[in-house]
Amino acid sequence: MKVLFARDVLEKVTKGDQKNRDIFVLLNHCQDGLIKGYACTYCFPIMAEELDNPELYEVMSIFSILLDLIDVRRYEIRCALKKKVFEAALNQTVAGRHRLDCIVTENKKDYTDSTIKVYDPGTLRRELEYGKTDQETGDV
Repeated sequence: MKVLFARDVLEKVTKGDQKNRDIFVLLNHCQDGLIKGYACTYCFPIMAEELDNPELYEVMSIFSILLDLIDVRRYEIRCALKKKVFEAALNQTVAGRHRLDCIVTENKKDYTDSTIKVYDPGTLRRELEYGKTDQETGDV
């Protein structure tokens, strides 16, 4: 499974948010080769504003090992500018170009018109581990 990690999810990792264990489990799945993780390069300059250089270096080192980084093209930016939520649209167009299976974000409401599956970290973790989503198990 090929998964695009949205900026909001990656920022939780950079801030050391240990409360959301699901994100760390998904990144471990990337390390173990159970899923193939991706991130858009536009995320990192935004995150760099909140981190000092040693922290940024450490974060980038970890992400570059676990995730394949995807450059954003001009065409994708132009397409995203036409949509209501720019960042969500950008993630969707990038994921579409690379034929990724899903996007992981905690802002699912921004992806209501997505043609690509969108998961929150917990739902994707459960689907990978148990083979079912919340909707299929009735745990909504």
